Amino acid sequence: FRCAMEANAVVSKRLYLVKCEYRAPFRAFLEAHQAVQRAPPIELVDKYIALQSQPPHKLKEQRSAAQESLRNCLQMPALVEALALEQQCERLEVDMAHLLFPFTELARILDHKHARLKPVPGILDSDEIQVLQETVRRLKFLLCRKAGIETSTGIRPLLLDLQGVPREETLLPTEVDPFGPSDDDNDDDSDSVHRFERLIDQLQCLGKLCRNRNGFHLDSNKKGEVDIPASITRACNDLDIELFQAQFEDWCATVKQQRTLSDSTVPDTTGNTNNNNNNN
Repeated sequence: FRCAMEANAVVSKRLYLVKCEYRAPFRAFLEAHQAVQRAPPIELVDKYIALQSQPPHKLKEQRSAAQESLRNCLQMPALVEALALEQQCERLEVDMAHLLFPFTELARILDHKHARLKPVPGILDSDEIQVLQETVRRLKFLLCRKAGIETSTGIRPLLLDLQGVPREETLLPTEVDPFGPSDDDNDDDSDSVHRFERLIDQLQCLGKLCRNRNGFHLDSNKKGEVDIPASITRACNDLDIELFQAQFEDWCATVKQQRTLSDSTVPDTTGNTNNNNNNN
């Protein structure tokens, strides 16, 4: 036992030396590189230094011109409209997030307990488990405390999925339904409505599985049942479908207005807006 402990201590010391000799310097190099990237370019620094040699009234005129240019940019009709549309999208996303939050908590509970879905007669068929499991996987990455590579503090990734923007091109369309690539033959509105209806069916199915004790099972090496909190079960079954659908339709309409504004309006350097149709 003593020999084993000493050998383990030697290995730990070697790993610590490797960490200090290689990992720490490389991390310091990356931090220094990021600091250099955040620094302003040397040309910009020379330009500001050269301004100090000019008379005071010249500096005042340039400062006034810069402020006027910024004021004109902020008062651009296209920019004001774009910001208003984005604020409207954000309000709708927050409202929809309140409805989806219980399902995201349910998905994280199942992931924490390593629970899987299983077929239940009258609720979930065996051929639909893989599709619903993919929905649960995506729900657990929504409304997280911190944003990461896959995690998000909002629900916009899910809304983009419903618009036919695939996250992983390697998955088959049947595995990511209703989040697969959009069909070019179908209209965007009808396709989004179909995807949303499929999502509602899956959310209702999750709510029914929460009320059924046999809806989830643990891994083969674990014993016991999956206990879902009563508050999560009640919230998942109290989903207001009509309100959720109305909010989603308003969000889609707002996004369409954003696309129209982005395609039809091109800002120029003078602060004015030019319409593409007029330029052609």
